[in-house]
Amino acid sequence: MAEVMAASRIPFRYFTARLKQILKESSKL
Repeated sequence: MAEVMAASRIPFRYFTARLKQILKESSKL
């Protein structure tokens, strides 16, 4: 389980950062 978390850490952080950016952009509308 820990190995899966370590492997998916970077893509997950990228995904969350992207999601926050999308939410911030949509809040401007």
